[in-house]
Amino acid sequence: MKEERSITENSILNAAMDEFLNKGFSGARTVAIAEKAGVNHAMLHYYFRTKESLFERVIERVANQFLDSLTKALDSQDYNGNFVDKIVMIMNVHLDFVITEPRLPLFMFREILPYPSRLEQLKIKVLSGISYLASQLLHEFDRAKHNKEVDEIDFLSLIFDILSLNISLAISSQFAPDLLGLRKEEYYAMRKKENEILLRKRLQING
Repeated sequence: MKEERSITENSILNAAMDEFLNKGFSGARTVAIAEKAGVNHAMLHYYFRTKESLFERVIERVANQFLDSLTKALDSQDYNGNFVDKIVMIMNVHLDFVITEPRLPLFMFREILPYPSRLEQLKIKVLSGISYLASQLLHEFDRAKHNKEVDEIDFLSLIFDILSLNISLAISSQFAPDLLGLRKEEYYAMRKKENEILLRKRLQING
């Protein structure tokens, strides 16, 4: 019974995420979500009560997916010990997450960032999850600067550089491949390589 409930709840959340990412909160319809999930409308409300509570669970899922991708990147040992290589690897793991669901950046801009309560919910979830991981990375970053492996740049500025590169790629991937006559996979590979070049230049010690 518990397993059946979990499967049903997950089906509703999958359908809700698709509906909210496509249409936003105001455009999404719980009737459409129930139909996509293969349940009746009454059952959807039994599990989630209101459209608002369902939307909050979708935000929580987005945060969890982001945390999972970041944790995977920070826990990975698939690099040769060079801090720059590790940062590039982290950027690429995050990019793989963004590419998997390219609708997320626009969803963030339209449905979360303009609304303080939604943004606060996301920040609490994400910050609580990455605070320890970020402190580990910051320690490595400071050591790399001390050892002259990277330039004297601000840690948060570096993080925002990575986010900006990846998010802009995800948004441009919605139209750029057609304009350039490329398949999306080809466009991703090309831009991924260019993003890596930009990041390495950003970290390079000048002078």
